[in-house]
This record gives sequence, structure tokens and C-alpha cells, in this order.
Amino acid sequence: MKLDKEALPTARRVHQRGMTKKANWLAGPKVVGLIQTESILESTLAFCAMIDPRVQTIEPQPETFDLLSGKRYKSKDELLRAHSGGGYQPKPYTPDFRVQLHCGGERFLEAKHQRFLEEKPEYLAYPGIFLELGLKLVLVTDELLQGPLEYNARLLKPNLNNQLPPAVANSFASITDEAVEFRKLLQSFSQREILTAILQGLFAVDLVGSRIGPKTMLTCAGGEKQHLEVLAL
Repeated sequence: MKLDKEALPTARRVHQRGMTKKANWLAGPKVVGLIQTESILESTLAFCAMIDPRVQTIEPQPETFDLLSGKRYKSKDELLRAHSGGGYQPKPYTPDFRVQLHCGGERFLEAKHQRFLEEKPEYLAYPGIFLELGLKLVLVTDELLQGPLEYNARLLKPNLNNQLPPAVANSFASITDEAVEFRKLLQSFSQREILTAILQGLFAVDLVGSRIGPKTMLTCAGGEKQHLEVLAL
């Protein structure tokens, strides 16, 4: 099912026939149209890529690899058709996402529960296979994507396109304290403005360690955005 005609085609059906998973539809910066993910974990990974300043574009289910030959195909169906009727049995694999980086490189991302990897440890070999092809596949588990990061990424993502008025940006820049409590800033600024300032690197916060809330301490960052780089790209 393709809900959005503007969205890029995927290399395989997002939900296989017979599966009862609830579809997750999401839109935002760095993706074309409305895209479908097959789990909350996968959606959270997309949000993390959206807020990451290194990422330029995000493409879901971008292409299918034959892990035995290393060849790339536009879709899983194309791979299977290419070997239909022959004796060769390919090993299809379609990563969750491909991200293009501002530096010009590309990365493939896969979200998996740690328990899934323990049950199917062969997936742990996939990054090594990609490395042999001159590519990088990043496996990201629930150990990172669940908990505070899930909350924080979803909280920040709607503010990615916001622009701070010059007067507000100057007021943030004039703060001389090395760190300031979130609720103290709320006395002078809106939550939307504070979250936008975090995305713009005016303040840094630990996105993995704890949820952003009234007691969160924000560190003045001077425009640096490394705190948003939570993925091992």
C-alpha cells in the first residue's frame, strides 16, 4: 500500500502478507512525502536521523542486496526474478534506511531489538559483509532507541523547521551561565523556542541519558551540534 504518491518506492513490501503489525506513517524533513515504517523502533531511528545534523536525506527500504554475491537490486522482486528458474539461491536483504550525508557519503541503517539479534545472531555479520562491499551498515538496537532517546527525538523532531526570531536568538546567545535549567528558561521563552535552540546548537543536552523536562540542565553550546549526533554513522 502506498498512501502517498509522492513518496519514493520501496525495495520490498514494508509489511509482508499475513503480518498484523500496525503501520506507522511519518513525514518530516529529509524524507520525500509520507513514508511507512513497520515498527515504533524503526520510526524512532528515522527521527534520530532527522535531527542528526550530518544527515541530508533519508530513504526507507532503499534497495535490496544479495548478501551472497554482493549485487544490489532496485527491489527484492527484481532480485528474485533475476534468479528465477535457476539453481542459484540468493540471500536477499533490504536495509531499513539509506541516509545520504552532507559530507557526500551514504550509510545504511537497520533497527533491531537486541533479543532478535540474540535469536538470529547471523544478522550481526551483516555489517562485516557490507564493509567488504565498501559500504557501511549500522545496526541500531532498542538499547539505544528505547527509553529517553525515543522521547527526546520525538519531542525535538516537530521543531526542525522552526526559525528563531533574531531577537530571541540574541537573547539566548547573551546568556552567560555555563548551564541553565530548562524551567528557568521557560520564564522568558516558550518551550518551542527552547527546543529550537537545542536543535540549532545554542544549547546542548544529553539525549540518551534522560528525558528533557523542567529540571533538565542545558549547557551553552555556541552553535555546536554534536549532542544531536547519537547514531554511530
